[in-house]
Amino acid sequence: MSKSAPRIVCFDLGGVLVRICRSWEEAIVAAGLPLRDPNLFTAEHTRAQHYKAVDRYQRGELETAAYYAELARATMDVYTTLEFQKIHAAFTLKEYPGALELVRELNQIPNVVTACLSNTNAEHWVRLAGEDGRAEYPSVLELRYRVASHLLGSAKPEPVIFRQAHAVFLSALAESPSQIVFFDDAPENVLAAQHAGWTAYQIDPHGDTAAQIRSALRAERVFEERD
Repeated sequence: MSKSAPRIVCFDLGGVLVRICRSWEEAIVAAGLPLRDPNLFTAEHTRAQHYKAVDRYQRGELETAAYYAELARATMDVYTTLEFQKIHAAFTLKEYPGALELVRELNQIPNVVTACLSNTNAEHWVRLAGEDGRAEYPSVLELRYRVASHLLGSAKPEPVIFRQAHAVFLSALAESPSQIVFFDDAPENVLAAQHAGWTAYQIDPHGDTAAQIRSALRAERVFEERD
């Protein structure tokens, strides 16, 4: 990698640096609640209403209490507002092994700046960004730039969010979108990033995410091959 070319190494959070539940059913179990209706979250009406609520919340268009109330209404109170608060909290799990070490190593490389671009929401962000003082996710805390959908008012895979993030990164001298190396577990987000001119890789959230990222960064010559 040329020493004159700053690089932004940018991560999605859930499924890349931080483990998350992959379904409502998984989150319900993680929250210690019973699965009262196995078909509830596959019903078209419930799925559509939940998608709408999640989308509005991650764009910062809904207050947290209103978000939980919309989720409860969509299930006709099979799960209450209070229970959805517990379910929502349970979605975010622990960091992936090696995530902190990866970020710290990147932060030691000259002309490399670490960042995240995450579709998230106010309640999760308090924990992810350590605003509650608990420092649950040290790899996230050590990122130099932290960009989140609810703070921008847009969400991946919309083209505008990649332009907004790039504008933030300009202060780190990422003058060209191609200087941004991005990792996400959602194929539609990877494709959108590539269309925005970013160098983007899809991560398998069920595998060793740190190893996948390291392999890609060696290919990009951010990390040099080691004997």
